[in-house]
Amino acid sequence: MNKQELARQYEPVLYFSRNGEGHEENFFPMSVDNFIADCRLYQGGEATPLQFPQGLTAKTLGQTPARVSKNYYLSYVADRFIGQTASWLKWFEDDGLVRFSVSEAPDEVEPEEAVSFGLMNEVAKSQQLPPDIITASIEQYRPYQDFSRYPPVYTYRVMNNRGFTVIQYWFFYAFNDWGTSHNGMNDHEGDWETVYVFLENSTPVYVAYAAHIGKPTTYPWSQVPTYQGSHPLVYVGCGSHASYIAPGIYKPVVGLTEYAQGNSQVHIGPGTQAPWGEPVDLSQQEWALNFAGNWGTTFRRFGSSAVSSGVQGPVGPAWQFDKWERPVWITGLG
Repeated sequence: MNKQELARQYEPVLYFSRNGEGHEENFFPMSVDNFIADCRLYQGGEATPLQFPQGLTAKTLGQTPARVSKNYYLSYVADRFIGQTASWLKWFEDDGLVRFSVSEAPDEVEPEEAVSFGLMNEVAKSQQLPPDIITASIEQYRPYQDFSRYPPVYTYRVMNNRGFTVIQYWFFYAFNDWGTSHNGMNDHEGDWETVYVFLENSTPVYVAYAAHIGKPTTYPWSQVPTYQGSHPLVYVGCGSHASYIAPGIYKPVVGLTEYAQGNSQVHIGPGTQAPWGEPVDLSQQEWALNFAGNWGTTFRRFGSSAVSSGVQGPVGPAWQFDKWERPVWITGLG
C-alpha cells in the first residue's frame, strides 16, 4: 500500500455545524491552488503586490526559497480594503489603541480574571477584523461551495515517528471567521487545521484532534467513532474549524462558546454527499516545503509593530515545527 492509499484508507469524515443562532459554516476545506489563484502575494512592508510573468500559482509560490519567502504573505481580500473604507478606518481610529493594548500580550491575563474584570469581550474584539473583510471573503469563497465543481480537498503527510506510522491530515480553509461571524475569537485569512492517525504495526491505535493553540487531544482508536470502522469522525467548530471527537457545545476559552454539534447540512468525506477529491501529498509539494510565509494577510500597527496574532494569517504545515516534525511528542504519546 502506497502513502496515498494509506491516507485514503483512514481519511476522516468531517461534520460541520451551525452556530447558536442557527447560522451555517461559511468555509470548507479547499484546494490551495484555488486559494492562491484568488490571492495577491506581498513582501512585508511593501504597499504593492509582487508581480510574476506567469501569474501567481502554487508553482510560483514553490520557486521562492524559504529564506526569502519567510517575509512574504498571501492576501485573500484584506489588501483591497486597507486604508480605503470607513469601517477600516474606524477599526484603527476609534478603538485601535485599546484593541492593541489588550491584545498584544493576551496570555498575561488569565481567562478567569478577564471574565471577572469584564475584559473578555475586549480581548475577543481585539482579534476581530473589520466586517468588510469578512463579507468580501465569504463572497469570494462562495463559488467553492459547489462541491460538484470544486470537490473538497485535504492534504496529508505520512511519516515514521518514534515507532509509529503517522498520517497527518491537514485541512485548508480560506478564512477563519469564528470571531465576527460566530461570536467567538479570532478572524484571519487562511486556516490550517490537522488531525493525526497513529498506526502501530499497520494497525490504527490512536487519533489526535487538534483544536486551537493547545496540544491536540489524543484518544485510543477504540474510543474513536468511525465510518465503516476506518474513517474517524470529526466534529468541526463553527467558524474556527477546530476538531472534536464528539458533537457538543464547547468552552475552549472561558467566556466564549464554540459550536461543534455536527448539525450543519454539510458533511464531507466517505459516505457523505461530498466525498473528498484527490488528496495532496505535502511532502511532494514545493510550495509546502519552500513557502515559509503567511497564508493570509499580516497586519502591522502604524507600519511597524505587529498587532494581535489572532488576526494574522498562519504559516503552512511544514513551518509549524512541532505539529510537522514531532507529532508523537505534541500529542503526548511519547
